Amino acid sequence: LSDFLEVIEINSWIDVNYAYNSRGNGNNHQIGQNSNTAFHQDSNTVQVDQIWFQFDKPVNNESRAGFHTDIAFGETARSDIGFGGNDAVTVYTAYVSYLAPLGYSGIQFDAGEVWTLLGAESIPVVNNWNITRGLVWNLQPNSHTGVIASTLIGPVSLSAGFVNAVLSDTAIDSDRNKALTGRIAYEAEAWSIAGAMIWGSQQGPPISIEQP
Repeated sequence: LSDFLEVIEINSWIDVNYAYNSRGNGNNHQIGQNSNTAFHQDSNTVQVDQIWFQFDKPVNNESRAGFHTDIAFGETARSDIGFGGNDAVTVYTAYVSYLAPLGYSGIQFDAGEVWTLLGAESIPVVNNWNITRGLVWNLQPNSHTGVIASTLIGPVSLSAGFVNAVLSDTAIDSDRNKALTGRIAYEAEAWSIAGAMIWGSQQGPPISIEQP
């Protein structure tokens, strides 16, 4: 067990905030409340946004198999799953990894529920500039269930994969329409630039019609 724990990286944080709206008289989520601020809708309220745990067993040339998972408690988890109390919990990512000895520096394959390659904002608050999600949050996917391959060629990183859905994570591919996604990025010492895409259709589950 001690040898196993030595190769596991554990990161965690707790995010607590206070929001106040001078126009609000209560917390009924109606007029005068913070209705456009995602999970910060309550005025004059202290709340626990995220209690986050991240477990990672990174891959390398000496140990090519690994895994990663992100688990969160708090208002973020409660809002994202749509129900639950203060003790709601959500598993945001859970995937296994393998570093294949191919190409310039190897190709890493991640299979399971992975973070999306798109978007400027992310669910973990430590990766965002803002304290809450932007108004265009719902236009981007958050995570996908599928397989993504990635590699490094000097300062250039390349990623490509296929996932179950375009806009939202789907653990079961009910419409059987896969989506293709990819990303290319260049990272220098003081700046970086990246572009990402996703292509596919999302028609929803098939409709069955019973014949009389």
